[in-house]
Amino acid sequence: MIPSLAAMMRSLDLGNGRFTAGAYATLSFIPTLGTMILGLIAGGVLRSQRAPWAKVEWLVFAGLAGLAVGALLNGLGICPLVKRIWTPSWTLFSGGWCLLLSAEFHVLMDIRGCKCWAFPLVVVGMNSIAAYVMAHLSVGFISQNLTTHLGPNDFKFLGDAYEPLVKGVLVLMIMWGLLFWMHRRKIFLADCGHLLDQAGPRLLGVVGVSGRTGHGRIVQ
Repeated sequence: MIPSLAAMMRSLDLGNGRFTAGAYATLSFIPTLGTMILGLIAGGVLRSQRAPWAKVEWLVFAGLAGLAVGALLNGLGICPLVKRIWTPSWTLFSGGWCLLLSAEFHVLMDIRGCKCWAFPLVVVGMNSIAAYVMAHLSVGFISQNLTTHLGPNDFKFLGDAYEPLVKGVLVLMIMWGLLFWMHRRKIFLADCGHLLDQAGPRLLGVVGVSGRTGHGRIVQ
């Protein structure tokens, strides 16, 4: 297996895993950014003036190309598929699946008009920043309190092996409930960059939408 650039940099003691769990390398942020760029490109295609089925064809072709190139890099021993350190081949491979799923959802929801089933996903998607913050800041707190108030054994009714799954589902339901509460009250966390440009660096807040007026609301 050809050593990756990130692994070689780790051998030079650049981070050396002292501050990152699971051998996440210092340069692993680069292919992670690649995943974000793939999302931006896909979003640009979906928002473009292309015909609906032309968008589907583009997403399917790009998705299959990502799967093929990612698998080829892994098969040839050039770059292994490793999710934990987000190798470049994993960026292409996982991005390929995401593009194919985007094509499927576009056909099902935007072309066929079957949207009602996706409401739970809409609740999360319309408050994706809030969901991201919750996932990184609240999971441990919620999980610990579930154990404290329900007991350590109540999650093992399917067996010890399924305890993380049961607890994870409960944590997910609680976080979704919080997002649903925000959704019902039309509270959405949004990027305030354009407001900062207009009002200066002292304006820091959350952009919401008033349920009665439909106008933006800024909470400083």
